[in-house]
Amino acid sequence: MSFLARRAAACMALSCRNWLYASRERLYRLTSWNSTDELGTGELLDRTLNGSAEIRDLIRFLCIYSHSSFRVVRRSRPLPHWLTLLPASNVQHVKLQLSSTQWTSYVLSLPFISRIHTLSLKFKYEMEGNEVERFVNLPNLRRLWVTFEFIPRYGPLDLHLHPPLSHIGHLEVSSGALGYRDICLLQSFGADANVVRLSLEYYVLDIDQLFNFALILKSEFRALRHFSIKVFQALPYPIIDDILPCLPQLAFLSCGGNLYREGVLPNNLSEFHLYTDEYEIPGNVLRQLESSQEHGSPSSPGLSLRKFGVSGLAVVEEERVWELRDRCTELGVEFIHNRSGPDPISSWDDLENDWFPEC
Repeated sequence: MSFLARRAAACMALSCRNWLYASRERLYRLTSWNSTDELGTGELLDRTLNGSAEIRDLIRFLCIYSHSSFRVVRRSRPLPHWLTLLPASNVQHVKLQLSSTQWTSYVLSLPFISRIHTLSLKFKYEMEGNEVERFVNLPNLRRLWVTFEFIPRYGPLDLHLHPPLSHIGHLEVSSGALGYRDICLLQSFGADANVVRLSLEYYVLDIDQLFNFALILKSEFRALRHFSIKVFQALPYPIIDDILPCLPQLAFLSCGGNLYREGVLPNNLSEFHLYTDEYEIPGNVLRQLESSQEHGSPSSPGLSLRKFGVSGLAVVEEERVWELRDRCTELGVEFIHNRSGPDPISSWDDLENDWFPEC
């Protein structure tokens, strides 16, 4: 039943009483609640779950989306009563998109929230530092996926994370400019959590903070396996070249903005996405791979690159791009090219689906 589309499961529930429980399990295992109720089904869902403990017991994955824009705030609904009735031991995976301090307080007061072990958390507003700490220090939390669309300007950022979170974590920051507050936030997570996935997006990097930024990545994020950095500014220093020797477990890298030129790629790297208009830079990558394959051995195979994506090369002749493609084919590497595209930041949706099944 789990492989069925939700609509098919709903049809089964209406067709045969013997299929009712199995279809309900498929329909309600992952339940989403949206404060705007744009589809007009929210009241029906609330009425069903408020009145049926049996159906509430089926919920294992819960998504709560709140919105704060003026256009939708007038249509926003308060959190329903059934959220306070969910069995604390049933719901262990929660995805939250929070748009204000009021929503944060509501969610933290729910009885089951202290029992969850997996949390996907997106702050759509400029929260205070202590709000962040209240979530990341939930007592049973083991896996955290946190996205900051605004860096908090107030409150402490020297967060102290509880030991259980040291197992795994994902941190995503989208901010206008990399500044002192961003550095503090990165340092807090890097010092106390074993972050394995890091995604950063900035319009501007403060040149004065570049050294501190590189130092924190080298010293506090050595367990990274996925690293994506998008910068809408050409920088004078290829800081990724300096950072790479300190990231031996890195398997995925995506970067641009002149952050990488010729740094030695870690042997574990299997996927590399690069934005550049200089032909020599992807050429350097392929020369590393050629040298690694030539001098590698069964016990030490060297660089394991399998996918190489390049965006840009807008001023490079098409023939030279085909040369890169042919060389990749000879080396057994999948080559992806987007001449006019932006920095090729990979979507994290596929990774997040490992935690939350699709609706």
